[in-house]
Amino acid sequence: MDSLRIAVCLFAIFSMVLSAQAEDFILDSNEHLDIVTEYINGVLYDSSTANVLEGGNISDAYVNDIATLKVFGGSVNYLNAYNRSIVDISSSGQVYYLAACDDSIVSISGGSTDSININNHSTINISGGSINGTLSANDSSIVNLFEGEVRYLSASGGSIVNISGGSIDRLQPYDYSIVNISGGAIYGELHANSINTVNISGGSINEGLYAEMGTVIFNGYDFRLTGNLSWDIAREKILGTGVLTGKWFDDTIFVIKIRENRDTATIKVISEPVEPKCGDMNHPYPPMDFNYDCIVNFSDFALFMSHWLDCTAPE
Repeated sequence: MDSLRIAVCLFAIFSMVLSAQAEDFILDSNEHLDIVTEYINGVLYDSSTANVLEGGNISDAYVNDIATLKVFGGSVNYLNAYNRSIVDISSSGQVYYLAACDDSIVSISGGSTDSININNHSTINISGGSINGTLSANDSSIVNLFEGEVRYLSASGGSIVNISGGSIDRLQPYDYSIVNISGGAIYGELHANSINTVNISGGSINEGLYAEMGTVIFNGYDFRLTGNLSWDIAREKILGTGVLTGKWFDDTIFVIKIRENRDTATIKVISEPVEPKCGDMNHPYPPMDFNYDCIVNFSDFALFMSHWLDCTAPE
């Protein structure tokens, strides 16, 4: 009998511990919650807000209807954002898997994330932190990378990727997506292997470009082709493989290896026309142009006459 009572008591204590350690929460309207303990499920609706702080954890979080979840510290195992909701990851916050849909906005300025999928016109702004796995943008979504680290980034379904800083180990656009690179570093490879457009006006690509399909456009000047690279007749399209060097419009020198360039791909260069000016390569100063205005006239003759009979010969 005593052993039965002990067993019942232990079971009751165990149940109380479980309920204290893992609960659910649902927020509505303008309700707010600071999360400093563990929750199994967390649901936010209708402009509600929650902050995950140090020591807090949500196993499964669902953010809906313009609600906002900020992860300053602690962690979220699975985070799903819908219907124009907002997710903010900063400081030491950690999210293992994040999916954003339906015009939702994700901002990352710190912390870490293992995997992110953004879909259906959603936007992700990255100004710090790290994405240790895959960032996948689909269905006309937008990626803005200012700073931070991304291991693998893919874009498809008409999505747009803007890279002005930070770093990516591997970049791979698909299916009518557009990539604009004006800065930052791609430490690994850039694969253009579907119908897409890649505009490059800055930054670096360390391991090279693989062009299988689509269009890649380099915006700069002073282009040089080495290896088996060559120009087409119009001197706009690059043929073959090798090393392309040149300068971006901020005068930074770039060196990019073109490792694959199939007939189904187009690699082009666009040189912004330089404003013509007197004294440049195509408009040199004529002889006797003493005042350097690219025309010999009476002004030059007057300068000449003002020094008529000047003599510096030794006596």
